[in-house]
Amino acid sequence: MSDLMITNTKYLTFKKMKSHCKKTYDVAIENKQGYYLGTISWYGPFRKYTFRPDSDTVWDKSCLNEITKYLDQLMKEWSSQS
Repeated sequence: MSDLMITNTKYLTFKKMKSHCKKTYDVAIENKQGYYLGTISWYGPFRKYTFRPDSDTVWDKSCLNEITKYLDQLMKEWSSQS
């Protein structure tokens, strides 16, 4: 597995990098023009991946759905490694 994996969806680009934690990832989210929108990372108190949007970003239902699907995918990967 490489240190950087990129997933493109209709509206967003997810750049997944191995985190300092063994079984988790940090994911930078960009729009198709390369503008940074936020981060997905492991949040210990919830024991889940969470999305942290950058300030001054605007979201619609389609983009939020893509993020939700990606969060679900990460959780499936995490649970299969446990």
